[in-house]
Amino acid sequence: MKRGTPRHPKVLELASLLNIPRYAAVGLLEMLWHFTAEFALDGNIGKFSDEAIKEALCYDGASTVLVQSFIAARLIDACQCHRLRVHDWPDHADQTVRRVLSGRNQSFIPCYDDASTVLGSSKLPIPIPLPLPKAYNHDARPDARSKDKKEFEYDNDFLDFWAAYPRKVGKGQAFKAWARAKRNGMPKLAVILEAIKKQKKSKAWTKEGGEFIPHPTTWINGGRWDDSTEIEAEEEEFYDPLPYFDEVES
Repeated sequence: MKRGTPRHPKVLELASLLNIPRYAAVGLLEMLWHFTAEFALDGNIGKFSDEAIKEALCYDGASTVLVQSFIAARLIDACQCHRLRVHDWPDHADQTVRRVLSGRNQSFIPCYDDASTVLGSSKLPIPIPLPLPKAYNHDARPDARSKDKKEFEYDNDFLDFWAAYPRKVGKGQAFKAWARAKRNGMPKLAVILEAIKKQKKSKAWTKEGGEFIPHPTTWINGGRWDDSTEIEAEEEEFYDPLPYFDEVES
């Protein structure tokens, strides 16, 4: 994968469309390129069904949503002659792919040289499905409906944690991790907030504009409130009792 890909706007758009973390979007794109390099060297992945592409990328959601999100993010082209092709595959393919194609007397599919073969968003063969509101069964038991509703109610401790934590991504997943940690005996909220306060000042969290601050779900699942920080170690080194004892003895 090329340097800078994880921060590319197309990757960010894919993550947003699929409602997944950026690292998951990077993984899906890398899986797509590996799949193409092995089974569709010329870039023509349209010979595979959407379901086959979904299985190749190990994606858990709907195959149509996955493929249409790749198209919307301009990482896959909707092609009128091959149905689907990896966007700019001749630019992304490595030297091994080129050598294999050359050895087979083959080349990238010719439509890469003809921009008119790419279907516009209004001409996509499969429309992007719009999310539908959840239909409730009015005959269902009231307690079943209230349980479904409570899944989205955050408790006050979690909201205090969320307000203090500097990286605000994946709130729903973070709350699920928070609920599990509470059941497993996580420390009191004051301990959590104090750990965040210290780690905010650590070298690991402040370098490169906070790029390496863990996702809140990762932080909670890992019990990272117990992590020691470099700033704490520096403070401990400052308090040296030897000069004091030297003065007393003299």
